[in-house]
Amino acid sequence: MGFRENAHSKVVVREDLVEGKGLCYIYSDNTHCPKSVNGDIVNPKWGTTKAGKPRKRLGQACNTCREKKIRCDPQIPKCAQCQKFGRECKFEPGVRGSQRSTRGSSPGDAPSLQERRNSIFHDRHGSETSAGQTSATRSSINVDHLLSPASTHSLGSHESPPGKRRKFSTSPNIDSRPVATPRPVPNDRTFSPNVDPFSCDPQMTMHYIGSFLTNFNGNLYQIFPTDKFVAWLQNAAAKSSSDMLLMYTMMAFGTIFAAAPSVEERQHDRDVFLRIVDEAMNRQSSRPSLQMVQSLVLLSLLRFSRGQLEESRELCTSAMRLGTDIGLSRERIESVEPYFGLDAHTSDECRRRTFWVAYIVDTLLQYYVAWQGRPISVDCKLQVPCSQTQYDDGSIPQLPVAEFHGLDPHDIPLDNGSSVLTKLVGGIAILRDIVSWVKCLKDMDVSQIQASQQDFQDQINWRLAAWKQKVTGMTQAEEDRKLAEGKKVDPDELLIVYHLGKMVLHRHVRHEFMTRQQVEMNCREVRSHAYALLQLLHTLHERSNFDERTPLTACPVAGYAAFVAVDIITAAGSMSSVLESSAEDIYDGLHHERMDTGAHDTFMDLVPTASEALVNLGQYWDTARRQGELVTSRFQTVLMAAKTGSSSQKAAYFIRNSFCSPFGMDMDVIYGITKLALFKALGMGDRVRNQFDLYEIQG
Repeated sequence: MGFRENAHSKVVVREDLVEGKGLCYIYSDNTHCPKSVNGDIVNPKWGTTKAGKPRKRLGQACNTCREKKIRCDPQIPKCAQCQKFGRECKFEPGVRGSQRSTRGSSPGDAPSLQERRNSIFHDRHGSETSAGQTSATRSSINVDHLLSPASTHSLGSHESPPGKRRKFSTSPNIDSRPVATPRPVPNDRTFSPNVDPFSCDPQMTMHYIGSFLTNFNGNLYQIFPTDKFVAWLQNAAAKSSSDMLLMYTMMAFGTIFAAAPSVEERQHDRDVFLRIVDEAMNRQSSRPSLQMVQSLVLLSLLRFSRGQLEESRELCTSAMRLGTDIGLSRERIESVEPYFGLDAHTSDECRRRTFWVAYIVDTLLQYYVAWQGRPISVDCKLQVPCSQTQYDDGSIPQLPVAEFHGLDPHDIPLDNGSSVLTKLVGGIAILRDIVSWVKCLKDMDVSQIQASQQDFQDQINWRLAAWKQKVTGMTQAEEDRKLAEGKKVDPDELLIVYHLGKMVLHRHVRHEFMTRQQVEMNCREVRSHAYALLQLLHTLHERSNFDERTPLTACPVAGYAAFVAVDIITAAGSMSSVLESSAEDIYDGLHHERMDTGAHDTFMDLVPTASEALVNLGQYWDTARRQGELVTSRFQTVLMAAKTGSSSQKAAYFIRNSFCSPFGMDMDVIYGITKLALFKALGMGDRVRNQFDLYEIQG
């Protein structure tokens, strides 16, 4: 029997599989609602409509917020906006959510997730091996410092006291032979490297792996065909040690997005899974596999989520090297048994996507992390990925092959009909060429720099323009089809890579060997695309507030791009541009730049939007949370300085230190040139004639 109730009075206590519904949120009053409907994520606070569709934010808004078309955060008795401004807060009847009570399994029918956790994580045989210890002998693979210690320091503070730690078993014997999955499950089975986690606890395994598949694999970076992978997970009679390594890695990754249990217990579970992965990785170091590459990519992103950027880069570089060694960058020649119970063609597509996703993550980390080495040389002769629909259906077509060698330009064959993932790979390939070039430029002979810089920029700008045209040059029908295939992917999200590439290309130059005109041109290009990127994020953010698309939570590329853009636009500016209340009030040399790029919102609009985007991402990615704190702090500092500087007749401000300049000040045209030269480049030379016209901010 069903009934309607205010969704905001309920608390999600766990996620569980409900017959006929799939993975569902289970509420404190025993009602539930599906976690996703037709591929669209359901917000647990908002629930579903009477028609069973995910409720939109606008559908949750109070009357006042609806009229003003502002973001509404419904609460009891008033929404956050009405509470803040002392307004009357009224809702349309029945608008505040609809979780439905159903006759399915209830929490009383089976042990709760908490009870099962306690059962699984305690060693019933009284093993002395605690969650803080590892019993395996380390092998030659150097992952110790990348997995266990990092996990201990970053996550261990929330564990139980030493005397009360839950225990788990680790077996000293593990091999690559398939391990039987007995049914029913013996009560004394515990998570360990040689035990299929699904045979150990199907509920917890699906809880965390389901979280991974929905929130990461279900988005743009799809490595696995979800339905077929779940069928294999639940029904395979035997799984290899490599399969189980991947499953435990997925479970560790799934703790990032899972809504239950508590934060502390999810962190504890993550620690346990990572230690199992660590042990399994060391034992399998002499037997590299596709699953090991997949695990390394996920571990890299997991480390990134915790702010451990160096470890993240090292893990992804290892994934790229290992993937190249076992032939993932080339089409399969020899016949091999398909993976995960897939047919041969779908298994081949899984191999391809593993390489391409590793390629994407590795490229981004090469820029994000200050590292002097160049991106690893890659020899590739691999078909581009097909659409998500074709992959899920198993109807894999023959598509163009991307072929490049070493550090030659990485050209990806594209047309308007290419899959969204292929288009992303195309943009990332250009970004990889830019990063590789910048690292070469840093050590280039002076006699080569001037001509080489301009030639390279001209070439890359042409490639970026051609790529952008293929990304955006589609009819409405084609765009609708792409959205249907990608489910949660807005094609405009790909333009984040376009603006990021432009910022990297024009910011990181050897400015000391440039003419004044070249310096000014590069400054303008960098600032222009920083504003355009924030405008794009502002637009995407507004869309996510009022329709059913899922925000960019799968990978923090958008967050890092926003962080870089804020670092650029807050580096210097006029006092009036900070305090302006509308785009028409602009009184500095940046007006034409914003208009040319379609960025019509003001500093006061865009920086808070970037901050909010980072805060939202920070729910899942600790790196984004820290960046959000820095952006908020800088915004407040600049705002205060603008008010102080205006009263003291200062025309403009500048900030001394950059958030992130991975190649140094001699390769940074925004923070590395003199401030007077920067203001001339920004069109403010008539108002900033000397240092006395400037207000310096140290932050």
